[in-house]
Amino acid sequence: MSVPGLPKRSTSGMFTTVALFGVISGWAIPHMITEYGLPAGYGALMIVGMTIVITLLSKRLWVLARRYQTRSQVALIRIYFRDDALAGIVSVLNGVTCVVLTAMIFHLIGSVASHVTGLGIIGFYIGVTGIALVGYLICMTRGLSPSSRADMINFGIYIAGMVGLGLLVLNQVGGFDGLGAAIEQHVSSGAKFPSTEGHGGGDFPAFLSIPGVYQNVMNVQGDFFVGGPWTGLMILSASLCAIGVCITQIGFVQISETSDTRQFSGDHIIRYAFIGGGLAVVFAITAGLGTFIGVDINILKIMAGESSTVVSGGARVGFSIFGFVIFASCLALLFTAFGLPIEQDDVAPRPARVKILMLALFGGLLAFTPLLQLIDYVTLLMALSAQLLPLVFGLCWLPWLTRRGVFVGLAGGMVAVLLTDFPGVLIQQALIGTPIWGASPMTMHAAGWGLMINVLITIAVSAVTQSATAREHRAAFHDVLQSYAPIGDEARGLIPVAWVFTISWFLFALGPGAVIGNSIFGAPDQPIVGWNFSVPSIWAWQIFMWIIGVALVWFLATRLGVSHPVEGTVKPASEKNETN
Repeated sequence: MSVPGLPKRSTSGMFTTVALFGVISGWAIPHMITEYGLPAGYGALMIVGMTIVITLLSKRLWVLARRYQTRSQVALIRIYFRDDALAGIVSVLNGVTCVVLTAMIFHLIGSVASHVTGLGIIGFYIGVTGIALVGYLICMTRGLSPSSRADMINFGIYIAGMVGLGLLVLNQVGGFDGLGAAIEQHVSSGAKFPSTEGHGGGDFPAFLSIPGVYQNVMNVQGDFFVGGPWTGLMILSASLCAIGVCITQIGFVQISETSDTRQFSGDHIIRYAFIGGGLAVVFAITAGLGTFIGVDINILKIMAGESSTVVSGGARVGFSIFGFVIFASCLALLFTAFGLPIEQDDVAPRPARVKILMLALFGGLLAFTPLLQLIDYVTLLMALSAQLLPLVFGLCWLPWLTRRGVFVGLAGGMVAVLLTDFPGVLIQQALIGTPIWGASPMTMHAAGWGLMINVLITIAVSAVTQSATAREHRAAFHDVLQSYAPIGDEARGLIPVAWVFTISWFLFALGPGAVIGNSIFGAPDQPIVGWNFSVPSIWAWQIFMWIIGVALVWFLATRLGVSHPVEGTVKPASEKNETN
């Protein structure tokens, strides 16, 4: 079946891996570790968490996209819930998220180009124009026959770049033993990361320890976090931000444009969880630790020629290609998602190009915003995007969630996000002068506060707004899923195991239970001889949970069968019977 829109692809995994995981691993994780220590290294495990959610949703969203002949998340929501207002909110959220992410990429690349050329604003726009053109070309040529080879090349560059950064650090410090010794020496000085002061199961160096399950603080004047903000609850709730990107149109387009589902199992287990997660947990964290101890390998500084570590011309060119590819691929992903028509139509290429031009223009105008402010905007929008989780799981798994329940829950969750992120601080200052709470009160990210309110409201309202006619309409969609993407009879007995396995992994890998990783492989306040594997216990725990996470993805994808190929050919729906 041919779905109207931009060209479809023959693979499902590599492009997304390069675009999302590359930026997270190559830039975000090293930066966060330098600023917040190894607790921020749990960002690497967020890649596995994203993969788990993608694994649970991909095949079912693919079936619905084929059944109702759409590659637009907004169109599918409108058809399923029969609510234009709900679809409109999702459309605006998707569009604004694409604009702000585009602006951040333009800002990063433009700043590098401005420094390299020495042309100031002219150099900035040379860089913006260059990356925009490359992103556009990648976006518009992905339906051509060489696209699979191009994805493979990009994926290879991503692997080579991440491994190269990690090996460069290890070469500079003398392997993992030397890295551990350097960490011990820097942490012992206590200059930037003094102590958790008893939070997190012991009085440990804050650089190497999660500062508790949570902290009863409001993050306002005189009531701040002790040992940093990355408590177990903060890690869990912040992980929802990364997951939020996967369930917007940005992620939906990657699923819907795949030519068949035979790619899903290998993508989820090998490319996403094993390779994507492994590169992040091992090499991105190594890169972050290297930057902390003085090995200058910031990817943007390398591209700008400012790194004191990467001085070889060949190495600088290689790492610059890596940086340019991951940012250009991410930009192409945004162009693809934003450029799709909201409604199905057969003249998609022309309006798609117009929409891509609009995205580039809006992103270019916003690109002059200071980077820290752009990061605040991005995290806010990711937290808002995470509020789509109940809605998307309703589409795929929960037919009893009603239109009113999802709408009111989404609205309540978005309000909670705004009140517990920086807009809430601004609102309090305007109304009462002195804020009562700051961003992320109780060390829970706004995404977590929003989802807590969202889920409670969605369930409560759905329980009292059931309608036989609406339930019959939604059941038709789930009958389709049961026909083409069922959980087999032999696997149904594994569903309780899957629930326990999945919840346990999130609690101990990305949640409050991760606190035990502070010292399970050796107390972090001991000399390196007391560290198992010659690395801090928290890092060893992260590697261990990555391995368990890969096993979980394998279990869900193959044993439970959620990534098995679709059975038969998905037939288009009768518009008269199922879409009205």
